[in-house]
Amino acid sequence: MSKTFKIFFLILIALILWTALAFVDAGAIGIGIILSVFAFIDIITGKFKENEKIIWIVVVLIAITIGMLGILLKKPAEDNNSMNFLFGLIAVILSLSYFLVGRRGKLK
Repeated sequence: MSKTFKIFFLILIALILWTALAFVDAGAIGIGIILSVFAFIDIITGKFKENEKIIWIVVVLIAITIGMLGILLKKPAEDNNSMNFLFGLIAVILSLSYFLVGRRGKLK
């Protein structure tokens, strides 16, 4: 797959996710989910040492699950903004942990 096609594909995924998450009014949780999806794509297409790939896949899937759970719980608890902030913060931190720590373990 050419590099131009990959960039176009990633932009298309970002636009679709951004639209879907804006439709459900995800807010900061949506940013965590988008970062997690990009981390997931990077993990799947990369090569890692031994079992690191499985560990990072689990971390990113947990971030996506927490983000989706935060969106589902947002409607019943609309007055509880601290819970929404917590879910968003956890999703962002878990996905950023891959970009800050996990990419160093990636083989070139």
